[in-house]
Amino acid sequence: MYKKIFAIVNPSSGKPEPILHTMNQVFGEADSNWVVGVTNEKNLDKLCEQMKAFDPDVIAIYGGDGTVSTVAQKVLHLNKPLAIIPGGTANVLSSDLNIPQNSEEACRLIVSEDVELRKIDA
Repeated sequence: MYKKIFAIVNPSSGKPEPILHTMNQVFGEADSNWVVGVTNEKNLDKLCEQMKAFDPDVIAIYGGDGTVSTVAQKVLHLNKPLAIIPGGTANVLSSDLNIPQNSEEACRLIVSEDVELRKIDA
């Protein structure tokens, strides 16, 4: 279970849903300390600096495959686990990894005692 979460949200991803409400509910119920940053093409470096200062247990990414790929490239050197909350149109990577496609279920997995950490080739 991860207790200190830095979440990056791409508001232009494919799903129109209230993801902040979902995160607040699920992460709050788990008594997690979490911070969220909303990304665009111009502020990802600044968000990564904020992330380093926060020093999370896990980096949660809400968006599609493009967002996951872009953020992963920026934060791989931090050696922190990445959690995907599928928010894109196709979400191929999260689907291939058997991550729930429902945002609430994916958030619950992040704070679950049964969370499974898997290494993949980046």
